[in-house]
Amino acid sequence: MKLAYELFLPSEGFSENSLSPVIMLHGRTNSKKTWKKFAPEIAERTKRQVYIYDARNHGDSSWDDEMDLDILTEDLEEFMNDFDMEQAILIGHSMGGKTAMTFALKKPEAVEKLIVEDTDTEDYPEFAKQVHLGKINILRGVSDSHTCQCGRDDGEKSCFEFFTRKTEKRSKATKEKFDLSLGGASNKKRRKLVCLAS
Repeated sequence: MKLAYELFLPSEGFSENSLSPVIMLHGRTNSKKTWKKFAPEIAERTKRQVYIYDARNHGDSSWDDEMDLDILTEDLEEFMNDFDMEQAILIGHSMGGKTAMTFALKKPEAVEKLIVEDTDTEDYPEFAKQVHLGKINILRGVSDSHTCQCGRDDGEKSCFEFFTRKTEKRSKATKEKFDLSLGGASNKKRRKLVCLAS
């Protein structure tokens, strides 16, 4: 299966074949565009190649009548083989996370690190067992040199845009509710963001 992809490289400090590449896998209702904002920054900060691709039947990739988790996993393996990747760091969102976990179970030696987000692992007892046994390496932290430094205002703006991007209008009431949900400086017990979009 021919998959449409983009490759991002750091502007300096990159030595070909020195570090495993990063592959970012999107969710069922997304495409490689989901990662386009983040991929350059990850490449820059990690000094690694970062690949984003459209899964089959998504974006600019080929379309086919067959599509299930096993086939998506085979597509990932084929993608890695096409670029002679022995190992990669996999970052998967939703369906991409399930694809990455399934691939890690099938070929743990090909996964240097695995990061999944917004993915339910309850249906993957074997995956949980393999992680517990240490056979699958999960990225548990990021070194200080790779962390993103952003201020509270940037974070609040980003959260607001994320939680309201699917609403047709961003009213003043929505913004006020958002500000309340974050809590003021006096609210030291705030633990989670609850955004009420009108």
